[in-house]
Amino acid sequence: MTVPDSSPSSGTLEQERTGRAPTARAGSALMNLAEYGNAPGRDAITRDSLDVARIRGLLGGFVLAALMLVLAPGPADAGSLKTDTSKALVPLDEIISGGPPPDGIPAIDRPTFVAPAAADAWLRPKEPVLALEINGDARAYPLQILMWHEIVNDTVGGRAVAVTYCPLCNSGLVYDRVIHGQTVDFGTSGKLYKSDLVMYDRQTHSLWAQMEGRAIVGERAGARLARVPANTIAYEDFKAAHPNGKVLLEESLPGAPAARGLWRGTPEKAYPIDFRCRLRIGRERRGEESTG
Repeated sequence: MTVPDSSPSSGTLEQERTGRAPTARAGSALMNLAEYGNAPGRDAITRDSLDVARIRGLLGGFVLAALMLVLAPGPADAGSLKTDTSKALVPLDEIISGGPPPDGIPAIDRPTFVAPAAADAWLRPKEPVLALEINGDARAYPLQILMWHEIVNDTVGGRAVAVTYCPLCNSGLVYDRVIHGQTVDFGTSGKLYKSDLVMYDRQTHSLWAQMEGRAIVGERAGARLARVPANTIAYEDFKAAHPNGKVLLEESLPGAPAARGLWRGTPEKAYPIDFRCRLRIGRERRGEESTG
């Protein structure tokens, strides 16, 4: 013989405590209908529960969609480049991964600038900047920003330029972005050639050696970018020469500080350096055959 449980249910306790009938909670969306099969108002409870489940499903879909937008890959299409490797001017095995995927180090495509008076709040007088002046338009690109983005696709004095910087080589160079009459823009490939930044143009995915300004792999292999004069100088010297100049702002890229964590080096995983590079270049200058 089964003795019925006379202990008060949680719903009864809630009703005694609050004076109100218990309500369906979000956690009860998946209810055991058999338990409530004979309960009065079971249809209303079931409908409420199903509504809660539907709302949960919609919210989950919105959250998933938001995450997909946030984590969506950049211009490199899911982190892979469609470079024509059949056209290569250098051994492909000498182009190595630097760690991040393509565009893992995000280039700045819509730069924002401020007057030196505003930049004084965060730039020290001796801090290095890459200074550029074209047709009276003077701009300073602080290395503390370039080291996290490496490329700024900009238009200065009416001229489309790529402001580039390789933190590993400490090389700041500016190039004209017009190739055979077509304006192109650049991204970071995530690769290194002779320990130097390898850029890619987003139109053909050709790979470019930053210090040479030359396409080394891809459809545009052999093409060269026109150099634009620029100098790395102290911020105070830029202000003295161009008091009405402009200074690149870190907030040019939304979420830029967060992007730093994508590729920050650690003692366990830092940039790979080709220590044979200096020896090889020395041999090439002396006209000797390189043995690798």
